Amino acid sequence: MSIHMETPAAVRIDSHGPAGFWIRSLAAVLDFVVLTPIIALVMLATYTDSQSLLVAALLFSTVAGYAYILLFLTRSGQTLGKRAVGIRVIRAKDDLPIGWPEAIKRTIAQANFGVLKIFVGVWNILVLSPVEYSAMPPAVRQTLANQGTTYRVLDAFTYAWLFASIVTLFTNPRRRSLHDYIGGTAVVVLPPPKPRAVI
Repeated sequence: MSIHMETPAAVRIDSHGPAGFWIRSLAAVLDFVVLTPIIALVMLATYTDSQSLLVAALLFSTVAGYAYILLFLTRSGQTLGKRAVGIRVIRAKDDLPIGWPEAIKRTIAQANFGVLKIFVGVWNILVLSPVEYSAMPPAVRQTLANQGTTYRVLDAFTYAWLFASIVTLFTNPRRRSLHDYIGGTAVVVLPPPKPRAVI
């Protein structure tokens, strides 16, 4: 006789329907606030004369930011921002919790041109001689990563992708964005927690 035990990961997620644009945007803003200390490292690095330190800060902040998203989504389907507003990422096909495959595909789709812009920014910094870099004030160093034709082209693609994602979100009943379709995910509003019984 075999006994089948259903694990928590196999339980469908109860929800109050799809999460719309505004609540998802609020979650993104809160996640940005969470990551602000890491982003601040890049700003601080511009006040030193070390190109390698600025490059390291850029790369570290990028890896840390996407690692934060991946780890939290894989663990619970919620970043801290999503948890604060009561939404969760689930598998679209069966409303089950997402795993590594969905989280990785979704995050790569979100990152797309953003990661490429980071590498262009790193190149813009490294092509300068140490003398040229040292002569620049911090305010100019902070804009180094955002310059050049390649960066502007990638920036245009980023905004085009963002616009297409928003249009997609508003034009399907489950409010799925482009990265949701690529990752096989959907974002739902969770029901409020049940009050604990008072004994």
